[in-house]
Amino acid sequence: MVNWLILTDLPKAPLPEIERVQFVSGWPSGYGLVELAEYLGQRSRQTPGGINVVRLKAPEPVYLGLDLYLKPSSAIVIYSTDRASLVDELSRLGRTQRPTFLVMSVENRQRWAVPATAQFILQCGDRVWSYVRTGGISGLAVYQVDNCLNPRNVR
Repeated sequence: MVNWLILTDLPKAPLPEIERVQFVSGWPSGYGLVELAEYLGQRSRQTPGGINVVRLKAPEPVYLGLDLYLKPSSAIVIYSTDRASLVDELSRLGRTQRPTFLVMSVENRQRWAVPATAQFILQCGDRVWSYVRTGGISGLAVYQVDNCLNPRNVR
C-alpha cells in the first residue's frame, strides 16, 4: 500500500528516520532552496547595481541546487569558492560596489562549512535571512558580509 503523503506532503509522511533526515530535516534536504532563491532575487531587484552571492563548493544543497531556482544575471552574480579560498574571495569582492551575501547550510545551529580562519566574517556580518527545516536540526542562512570585506578588515 502506498502512503500518498510521500507524494503530496513529504514532511508528514511516515518515513524511517534515516530517510527523514536525508530528504526532509537534515542538511542534504533541498527544502528552503526555493525560499532562498526568492529572497536573493528580491534583494537583487531592490539593489541598484545588483548583488554578489558567495557559496562554498561543498556537496550540499546551496552549492548543488541553488542554480535550479536562481539563474545568474546582471543583477545577481553567484561565486562558488572552496573553503581555503573563502577569505581571499570575499576580500576581492569587498573591492566592488555591490553588497555581498554569503549563503550556507546550517546544522544544529553550527555553520560547519565555514573554516575557523573565516569565522570572524560571520561575527562582523549581519544574518539577514534564515530558513529552518522541519524538525529544526538544519536550515539555510544568509549573511550580508560587505562590512567585513574591506581589505583593511580582513585578517
